[in-house]
Amino acid sequence: MNLRILGGSLAIVLTLLAAACGTKEVAMEAGYEQNQASALRSLGRRTESSPPQPAAAFASNGRVEAATVDLGDLAASQPDRYLIKNGSMTLEVKDARQVSQRVVETVKVEGGYISNLNEYAGAFGVRGVSMTVRVPADRFEQVMQQLEAMGRALNRSVHTEDVTEEFLDTEARLRNLKKTEERLLDHLGRAVEIESIIRVEQEMTRVRNDIERFEGRIRFLTHRIAYSTIDMTLQETPKAESITPVETFSLANIGSKALRGVVAFLQNVLAVATYTVIWGIVWVPIVLLMLLIVFSIRRKRRTQSAAPPPGNTG
Repeated sequence: MNLRILGGSLAIVLTLLAAACGTKEVAMEAGYEQNQASALRSLGRRTESSPPQPAAAFASNGRVEAATVDLGDLAASQPDRYLIKNGSMTLEVKDARQVSQRVVETVKVEGGYISNLNEYAGAFGVRGVSMTVRVPADRFEQVMQQLEAMGRALNRSVHTEDVTEEFLDTEARLRNLKKTEERLLDHLGRAVEIESIIRVEQEMTRVRNDIERFEGRIRFLTHRIAYSTIDMTLQETPKAESITPVETFSLANIGSKALRGVVAFLQNVLAVATYTVIWGIVWVPIVLLMLLIVFSIRRKRRTQSAAPPPGNTG
């Protein structure tokens, strides 16, 4: 009887413990789902209200504070992509100069500017214009479409360069250099010896040069990111021309051509005769002299062969 009562009490205790554990797990799951939904709502509010700040979730030493990061902070810690957009196109137009003026007006309306323009004349009097257009990055695609509609596109290309890593790395180096400059200024204020002051000033000069170099690079990247580049070439449509020019029949024209032909023939004959006389005057004395020498040599040889030997006199 006692064993039966003890077994029943033990079963009741185990049942109560199991129910309590189940209630606790359900509460934990509900709390987790509630926290996740709250974080997602917070992320949505951050995305709609303000753009993410790249360094919001980073501590001063550059490490993420894991204890305080939720989904919203994690999204805010991801930097925006810094992209440099470049485009190029070649358009075939009827009047390159007129279309180039339209391009200038369109770019000004969109808040851009022309950084380079060159007009040239091609073969058969066909003009062309090449220009470099700078437009705000958020208006890049719209401006490309507007410019493409001004003529017949022969080619079109878009190139995007991601400089996020370089931009953030340059910013980090710049911050570190400015902190180093502050520490050097503090050391310079407490330095007493001349040698120490000179060393600190030399180091400050080096750090300041690096700061200015990185600041210039950031300004350059910022401008390239803010303003996209479009290289445009405008080519006029070649004009159709006849292969052979149209000529009218004229007896005077034919007689003039015949007379010019006779004159040209007589000029050639006179030129040949003149060349012959000149060459004769130059070469006849030389040839005569050479013949005289040859004749003298042969005559001397005949005379020597006809003379009797010296021993046969008498």
